[in-house]
Order: sequence, then C-alpha cells, then structure tokens
Amino acid sequence: MPRPRLHDLLDWSASGQAYRAELTEYVSLPALQTGGPVLHSELKLPDAWWADLRAALAAIATVATEQQAVRQQWVDRNFARFLGIPAIRITD
Repeated sequence: MPRPRLHDLLDWSASGQAYRAELTEYVSLPALQTGGPVLHSELKLPDAWWADLRAALAAIATVATEQQAVRQQWVDRNFARFLGIPAIRITD
C-alpha cells in the first residue's frame, strides 16, 4: 500500500507537552471518505487493495520504534470516562 513520502519532520515540546509535525508529499487521489473517521457506508475496495494493506501492515510491524501513539496516562484518565471500562495496561 503506497504511502506518501515523508520529506521532513519536526519534534518540539512546550508546557510539558510533546509535539510532532510531519511534511509529506502531496497525494492527489481522493480520500476513501470525507467528513470524519466513522464509516457510514461500506467501502467498495478491490481484493488487491486489502492484500496490499495486509502486506504493508506486516512490513510496518517489523520496524522497531520508541514512538508512542497513546501514553499510559491518557489511557488511565480516559478509558473509564469515555468507554465506561477500567483502563488497560499498555505493554507493547
């Protein structure tokens, strides 16, 4: 699954928060959906698209990183608040 090429990135922190900005190449293809992350209709994607996605995810899974998408503090604070369930422990 092709991904836009990353041209540059900038990490900085302010007031105890960490930020990252990424500059990627422009992609002229239309988005699969606009207006938000919730699908309101089934996407009609070819089997090759799904196969490419599986291959891309398998390749990404082999790359070691120290980057965190979600911190334990956020999970602790928000799972009960938004999901009504106890917070899970992030281990991987």
